[in-house]
Amino acid sequence: MQVIDDLALIEEAKRTQSLFVILVTQDSCGVCHAIEGPLSAILADKEIPAFQIKANNLPQVASYLEVLTVPVVLIFQYDREIHRQARFIDLMRIERLLTQVAQ
Repeated sequence: MQVIDDLALIEEAKRTQSLFVILVTQDSCGVCHAIEGPLSAILADKEIPAFQIKANNLPQVASYLEVLTVPVVLIFQYDREIHRQARFIDLMRIERLLTQVAQ
């Protein structure tokens, strides 16, 4: 999972990637650290590009992506957000959705 610190990289991904995932976290978030590994494994297995944004380092991400809490998992397909999970992340649901969308 690539850590990014520039919103322009998100815009570039929207233009160039047909499917990608964004994980928004904070350094002081224990749940964020707990889901990062399993989510990375799911995405690596499916070869789906993923980006992590640390809200501590890029506070404007809150307004840009309308993120009110962390962790947040956003799934984009063809420049559109198709799924969002915040706070309570269901990794099985994300995996099922990615399997369906990637086909």
